[in-house]
Amino acid sequence: MVEVAVGLVGVGGFGSKYVELLLQEADSHGVRFIGAVDPLPESSPCLSILREKQIPIYSSLSAFYTYERASLMILSSPIHYHAEQGCLAMEQGSHVLCEKPLCATIQEAEELIEVRNRTGRIFAVGFQWAYDPVFRQLKRDILEGNLGKPKKLLSLVLWPRNTQYFSRSWAGKLKSKDGKWILDSIANNAAAHFLHAMLHLLGPEETFSAFPRWVKAELYRANSIETFDTIAMRLLTDEEVEVCFYASHAVLVEKGPIFRFEFDRGTVFYNDPLVPESRRMLVFRDRNGRFIYYGNPTHQSMEKVWRVVESIDGSASNLCPIESALSHTSCIEAVHGSGVEAVPFPSNLLRRSGDPEIIWVEGLEDSFLLCYRKGVLPSELRVPWVHFGTEIFIPKNR
Repeated sequence: MVEVAVGLVGVGGFGSKYVELLLQEADSHGVRFIGAVDPLPESSPCLSILREKQIPIYSSLSAFYTYERASLMILSSPIHYHAEQGCLAMEQGSHVLCEKPLCATIQEAEELIEVRNRTGRIFAVGFQWAYDPVFRQLKRDILEGNLGKPKKLLSLVLWPRNTQYFSRSWAGKLKSKDGKWILDSIANNAAAHFLHAMLHLLGPEETFSAFPRWVKAELYRANSIETFDTIAMRLLTDEEVEVCFYASHAVLVEKGPIFRFEFDRGTVFYNDPLVPESRRMLVFRDRNGRFIYYGNPTHQSMEKVWRVVESIDGSASNLCPIESALSHTSCIEAVHGSGVEAVPFPSNLLRRSGDPEIIWVEGLEDSFLLCYRKGVLPSELRVPWVHFGTEIFIPKNR
């Protein structure tokens, strides 16, 4: 086995999980952690151990490549750096694992595709459900027609986030100070996995996603951000499968992810309150009430790193290439290009709890649970705070 030299951009935040993984498990996977990139490493909880292990830390990716050569570069940086750093890494001869999302815009995605095709490098995106063995088995069964034709997929994610979460310099921002698109939101960050997971499951091949034909979204915010912390979205894929996505940070109690995926021959559930068998278990219930138990997908799994290493040595496929992540980026760009702005929730419904403080919306949890159950948008329930979205058609073959 040829040793894979790995570099890492970003050692704070989620990047600290990559640091821990590489320091603990790299040797057993034929990997050598050769260096990190972070302009502000002092904020990382891993700084002392990186120094102890004598892992060099560079202030920029360009500085890294002045001294190092990496077979694989892992990007765990803010969204607006993904395209620039991904292109630079591939130009320098590195394969890339980019933490989700792929990038901010379709134009950036096209630049990444051009550089990838020209350099022959692998570019993988860290939507970890695409790498999960349980989810992969479900997709194989869908592709083989074992569940029948897909009809409608729904996902609900209620994940509270406090004001400290939104205090990061790029959190909830549309653009950076130097004018780069960020488009950070619950749909493009914390809950992005679950929108992508539905599109990925509907893809025509194991490593591809379904492409949205049109998107309609209602955007809301409780926190003082430029984008939105709450979204209700409906889209239709090119294969005419409806996808509904509900997500909010403006809640007090964590719930989800909750799935209901409807097929001709039955329904897939995960954490659905009305299906006890689905608690922490991905299950398929057929028309006769019989269950197939797939197992419990591991949302926090870092197995994606080792699967990408396997794709580099040729023993496995790239399970989440740009072509899989592109449909998610298309949805996000469409939402922001729709002209529909995020609407603040009425102030009389806002509640504040905890330290650091969580700003949450009275009644939002119940409304979103009902939307999920009925497969409708809040505007179709006529709840008092609704704002109507617009259907945005997405050009084909982008």
